[in-house]
Amino acid sequence: MKTKLLLLCALALYAIALGACAAPPPTATPVPPPDPASLIKSLSDALNAGNVDAVMAFFADDATQTQTPPPSGTSGVRTGKEQIRGFFQGMIADKFSGELSNLKVTGDKITYTSTFSTDTYRKLGVAPLVVVEEAVFERGKIKSQTITVTPESLAKIQAAMAAAQAKSAPTPTPSKTGSNQVLLIAYEKSSRNMELALTKEVGVMTSMLERAGFEVVVASVSGQPITGGAATLKPDLKLADVKVEDYAGFILPCMGGDVTLPEAVEIVRKAVTLGKPVAAQLGSVIFTLAKAGVLSGKQFAILSGYKKYIPDGIYKGAGVVQDGNLITSGVCPNMAREGLPDTTAELTQKFIALLTSAR
Repeated sequence: MKTKLLLLCALALYAIALGACAAPPPTATPVPPPDPASLIKSLSDALNAGNVDAVMAFFADDATQTQTPPPSGTSGVRTGKEQIRGFFQGMIADKFSGELSNLKVTGDKITYTSTFSTDTYRKLGVAPLVVVEEAVFERGKIKSQTITVTPESLAKIQAAMAAAQAKSAPTPTPSKTGSNQVLLIAYEKSSRNMELALTKEVGVMTSMLERAGFEVVVASVSGQPITGGAATLKPDLKLADVKVEDYAGFILPCMGGDVTLPEAVEIVRKAVTLGKPVAAQLGSVIFTLAKAGVLSGKQFAILSGYKKYIPDGIYKGAGVVQDGNLITSGVCPNMAREGLPDTTAELTQKFIALLTSAR
């Protein structure tokens, strides 16, 4: 019996010794999450493949997406996966195709350029377009994404939409007064953004009016050419020589103008008295229409920061607002560079409709 006990003890001690000498189990090496560049490339592949479920797998449940400038009538901010899913479903339904470039990773943040096309933009003749995007990751999921349309692509879209709107505008019939002329009042103040104002504001207004069958006459204080970069506007006459009765309507771009022109104020005051259509944008709303006293008790549009300058009017936001024969808007191309939606084309189209209905 003692011999058996001794043998069992020996075996137990031997087993303990073997356990003590055995190598410890290997420690698992943590696998790092995929880097943001790989994740964004995979997201892009899923979007090109039209797989919205695969796209949404890259987003956190409480993710946010910000689009600038925001689509008309929206804040441009989407919160949560369902709202973001709706955006991507729309892109996929519009036959999205795109490619990435200029990927730059800083920690959990990545910035990159996306060059893309959709059927809508192909039909407008502006594809491909370019946006700059930024994505911030948290635990391998996108927590926030910002999509910014480049100024060049935004200008292409606005010009194409303006042309499309002008093409669809009704051809005006001869006016009761026999006048088919519209007076455009131009500002001459030197501005570093004058080239943008001449091409994307005055140019759009003039093009749309001419396509609708109107003759645009330009008047300024001096009547001298107005230059901005490679663009030049040659007025047809001086403001002092304008005869209000000769024109079907009056349109006043902003052009960065922040001074009151007495001649312009008098023209607007008389035009409103005669029941002529008048359209004005941003600076002209403040420094001409308001000074002429024609906005008292009238609905008007302006950027919210400037509404205090028109206390006797009825503020209705920054978009295009029509009250009788007066049409105003608050966002010119210069302000659109800060991510706001340019209202030049919409203002001009409403002005054309008003001119046509007044015949």
